[in-house]
Formats: sequence, C-alpha cells, structure tokens
Amino acid sequence: MLLNTYFPPNAPTARRCYDIGVKLARIIGKSPSDLRVAVAASGGLSHFVVDEKLDHKVLKAIREKDAQTLGNLSRGELNSGSSEILNWIMAAGMSEHLDE
Repeated sequence: MLLNTYFPPNAPTARRCYDIGVKLARIIGKSPSDLRVAVAASGGLSHFVVDEKLDHKVLKAIREKDAQTLGNLSRGELNSGSSEILNWIMAAGMSEHLDE
C-alpha cells in the first residue's frame, strides 16, 4: 500500500493514518487464511531540518502505543519530508494490538 504523505489535496491527517492502520489489521485478522503478514514503513522521521523533539515524541508514542499523541500530530509538525512520519503512524496503528 502506498500512502501519499505530502501532496495536496489528499494527504491524510495523522489521525486518519492511524485509523487506516487499525482497520487494515482488523481486515487481515478476519481472513480465514492462515496468514503471516509483515508490515514495513518507509521513510524517515524529521529531516531537511532535524527536529529531535518531534522525533523523540513520535518514537515514544509508537513505543507506548499512544494513539492520541500520534493522531494529534498536526500538518505543521509534518511539514516537508517530515510528512513521511505518517507511514510510521499507519504501521503503529496496524501493530497496536500486538505484544512486544
């Protein structure tokens, strides 16, 4: 699945990316097949201008399965190439039900 993280007018919000991930995991989980599914997110965290505070916030939220923090990231925080964080947010939504 490819996700448009950057180009208007249809780049999704962080909340929508998380919700898509949750719904994809549910759909896969309902399959009658004995599936093993790998999820890989592509892209970086903040870049062009590195924002360590944002990077740590995102990584902590992913680690702690903090859907509220991830979903509340604003378009302003996800500017330019940093919008690739949306890929990681969708992957976090897909894995929220998993144990470490």
